[in-house]
Amino acid sequence: MRYNNYHKHSHYSNIRSLDCVSKPEDYIKRAVELGHTAYFTTEHGYQGNIYEAYTLCQQYGLKCVYGVEAYYADDMYDKTSRTNYHIVLIAMTEKARKEINRIMSLANQDGFYYKPRIDLNCLLSLTPTDTIVTTACVAGRMFKDDWEEKFFIPVYEHFKNNLYLEVQNHNERVQIEHNKRILKVKEKYGVQLIHANDSHYIKPEEAKYRDLFLRAKGIFYEDESNFILDYPDSDTIVQRYIAQGVLNKNQIMEALNNTLVFDNAEGIKLDKEFKIPKIIDGDSNVVLRNIIRNAWQKEKPNIPKERVKEYEEAIYYETKIISDCGMADYFILDHEIIKKAVNEYNAVLTRSGRGSAVSFYVNHLLGLTEIDRLKSPITLYPTRFMSAERILSSRSLPDIDLNFADVEPVIKASKDILGEEGIYYMVAYKPLQESSAFRLWCKANGYHIDEYDEIAKELDNHLENKKWQNVIEDSKVFRGVIESIAPSPCSFLLLDKPIPDEVGLIRVGNMNNYVMCCALDGYNCDVYKYLKND
Repeated sequence: MRYNNYHKHSHYSNIRSLDCVSKPEDYIKRAVELGHTAYFTTEHGYQGNIYEAYTLCQQYGLKCVYGVEAYYADDMYDKTSRTNYHIVLIAMTEKARKEINRIMSLANQDGFYYKPRIDLNCLLSLTPTDTIVTTACVAGRMFKDDWEEKFFIPVYEHFKNNLYLEVQNHNERVQIEHNKRILKVKEKYGVQLIHANDSHYIKPEEAKYRDLFLRAKGIFYEDESNFILDYPDSDTIVQRYIAQGVLNKNQIMEALNNTLVFDNAEGIKLDKEFKIPKIIDGDSNVVLRNIIRNAWQKEKPNIPKERVKEYEEAIYYETKIISDCGMADYFILDHEIIKKAVNEYNAVLTRSGRGSAVSFYVNHLLGLTEIDRLKSPITLYPTRFMSAERILSSRSLPDIDLNFADVEPVIKASKDILGEEGIYYMVAYKPLQESSAFRLWCKANGYHIDEYDEIAKELDNHLENKKWQNVIEDSKVFRGVIESIAPSPCSFLLLDKPIPDEVGLIRVGNMNNYVMCCALDGYNCDVYKYLKND
């Protein structure tokens, strides 16, 4: 039978808990193989890379459903205890996705103590009909420290039929005892069961790669050391429950059937329309022309009379390109940000421009560069920066790059214009490259660093080496695995909607030295047409 594998983790979970080498596409291919219809973004502590997931789901014909395995604490503001528990949240609507984004952003901002934590107040802020909650794995809040009064009863009273008791089929004592207690809760309160794989890889034989990855990182999860955390078919799931010996046949089928509740989820909704903040009322083209006209009137006396016509033709030509492309709001926004940053916060914009934006004289009038392309000793072609044909056919934004001595005044100015939640650093995901994957593989397999260190520096020279060729080949399983993130250097997302809701935030760094970033990288920013300022 078909079921939904809503509780799974890909290598994006490594951002919060080193745990996995499987990639989203591995899960998606397996879902297609089993005749499943949905993929869930569920990762540890944040929503994962929903943009990559959505793109892949479009490619493979699956519905992309937003989920997160959050870290829960009774009081997220209590910094005296590192205790946290797992809880699974699945968005059934777009409204729920934004609400969960909000509390997960809060978890990263205010609730962070070794992990980004939510608490009961966060849970109860979610619309109960739009989010499904499961009690998660044996690391959940159930059966620990006054669990009924502090956690279960208020959550059940809020979410009612949208709360499910999660069971898993691992034939280990800790899971067996957990499932027995879950059945008693079901009998007492009438709450429905739901099955979870808690997948960390696809096939059982792939467990060894996860084990090697964790070994290289010096990590051992004792409670789940004998768990099978794969993505099985339903027959295998049933057989494992029978071997476990806790649930009867009806309860097994109830748990599996209830995963189909996620068939009713709307799924993530993303589009590739330009998302340029609009900060003025009225016709943006008219407003931009007025700004340019006023700047030109101030500049005109400095231009030789015999060249005035040439300049005005250039201004008309460039302004028409902006209008034809529907990009007026982009230029207005950058003009206002730079003006405020320079005039109110003493920002220092470098004299020379950066990138192709210097090829537009209009950018000089708007204060975005001191370069006057018509005076330049080198010919600067406007279409290198922007042409209606290129922008409209490729559906790409023009790229205005700016150099500042200090970026903080620009951030302050952007917040003044867009609001506190209108600008955040973007993230850069850090996948293992050939050399780093090889080093980690060698470490996991017990090689001494003196053996492989020099080899790692010149892998291509050892592809036919009898000792190392198989090791190099085997290490490919680690290539591309994401194990960390960093703030994208000087790249900011600008939005006229609250980024903590629309995109979500993630803390990058440690507790004392960190940057709050939006959960969006540069590549997907371009794909889904968000506005990035460099």
